Parts: sequence; structure tokens; C-alpha cells
Amino acid sequence: MSTATNTDAADGVARKEHGINDGSGHQCHDHSYTGIDGDAAKRIDSLTTILADRYGVQDARLVRALCALGEGTAHIAVLMTNYVEHTYAGSQNASGDEQLHLDIDCDNAVFAAIREAGVFAIAASEETPVETDVSSSNSGEGNVFSVGFDPLDGSSIIDANFSVGSIFGIWPGKGVLGRTGRE
Repeated sequence: MSTATNTDAADGVARKEHGINDGSGHQCHDHSYTGIDGDAAKRIDSLTTILADRYGVQDARLVRALCALGEGTAHIAVLMTNYVEHTYAGSQNASGDEQLHLDIDCDNAVFAAIREAGVFAIAASEETPVETDVSSSNSGEGNVFSVGFDPLDGSSIIDANFSVGSIFGIWPGKGVLGRTGRE
């Protein structure tokens, strides 16, 4: 990831240049990607109960994966609430959209949650368009899922106050390329 400085001609403010995010967690702004509040345990317990009781999900690793994505989106909500300025990062994602610092920080928040879960092998996103190894060395055979996601779909229209959201696809096994939603 490039860290050269670029001065925006429109406002004369020096900013770091970013290439396509590499999923490493390098921050655009000074944000922590863990421990957003003291309610994580309550959210995880609630979602675990709903998945098991209402939907009959018995695979503990799948529950852990879904809870991790839930925590990633909770962190995105905090980032969106606290981001007043939606500045461009000076790069484009693989789809050709201008990246906001917010896009990259949301991407990093989800990657942090995915890595912490210990059940994912591979992840790729709109901001990090390559299969990225997110497995941890101490999880052994626990890395049974791969995930593709867009952490902040619609961010290019966020200043117009239109709806944005997160999109996730989880697949069993290692890899996301060539996978379909029917798997």
C-alpha cells in the first residue's frame, strides 16, 4: 500500500495516498478496529441465541462466523456515526469507484473481525479485491469458511444521505473466486 503524500488541489490539504487496500489493517485515520464498546458480548449472545433457537443453526463455527460479521458491521455503524468528513483516499477500488477513507476504514474493521473469529481461511472485498489469507496459525483446521464482501456498498452516494449497507457471502472451504451463491 502506498503511503506517499498528495496535496488535494481543491482544498490544499495534504493527505496520504492509498493504493487498493491490502487487508493488512493499515489505517486511513486513527481508529481502533477492536473493542468498539462494552456491548459486544451481549450482541454475540443475542445473535447466537437467535441463530440456534429461531433458525436451528447448530454449527458452532458458522455461528462464530456470523457473529464476527455482525461485530464488523457494528464497528462500521460506529465509524459512520463518527465520520463527519467524507474525504477521498486518492485511489480507486477494483470497480473503478473513488475510495473514501471511510471505505478503507470499514474494510479494515471487517477484516479485523474476520481474523479475530478464527474460522475464516480466505477473505476478499471490493476494497481488497484479492483472496487474502486471514487464517490464524493457532486455529488449525478451524478455518472452514471463506468470505467475500463489500463493507460499505453505496458509499459514493453517502453525502446525498442515501442508504448504504454491507454485503457478505460466506462459502465453505478455502477460496472465493468462481464461487456462486447457490453453493
